[in-house]
Amino acid sequence: LRFEELARDPICLAVAPKHPLAGRRTVTLAVAAREPLITYIRKDYPDAHENLAAMFTALKSKPRIAEEHDSVSSLIAAVEAGNGVAIAPQSLTCTAGPRLKLIPFRPAPEPLVIGAAWSKVGLTAAAERFLKCAQATAAKK
Repeated sequence: LRFEELARDPICLAVAPKHPLAGRRTVTLAVAAREPLITYIRKDYPDAHENLAAMFTALKSKPRIAEEHDSVSSLIAAVEAGNGVAIAPQSLTCTAGPRLKLIPFRPAPEPLVIGAAWSKVGLTAAAERFLKCAQATAAKK
């Protein structure tokens, strides 16, 4: 396979707008670790759980998972309702809008890498057009 990185999406803490942390400009992972965490269902999203475990390894603790959800819309609704916080990419703002406040972590964890992968054999004409559109969109950001 060939891979081309198109963008990097910073990881943030998603909280309800009225959450006590919502007024902060940044947050540490240690502060986030004290909060009940909302994430995706382990069997459907094993990578999400592996990424959480890796993030919390430096703290020598495990994330306190309060709820697991099967979709981004139910995760957003649970955070908005005040059931807990979520660790999510900054691009979640596009879906959540004002329903959630995304707070950057300091220090910042490794961002989510967004890219395109394709066979070394090459691309079809349609796939080539798609890749060019994805590259152009990523270059604008």
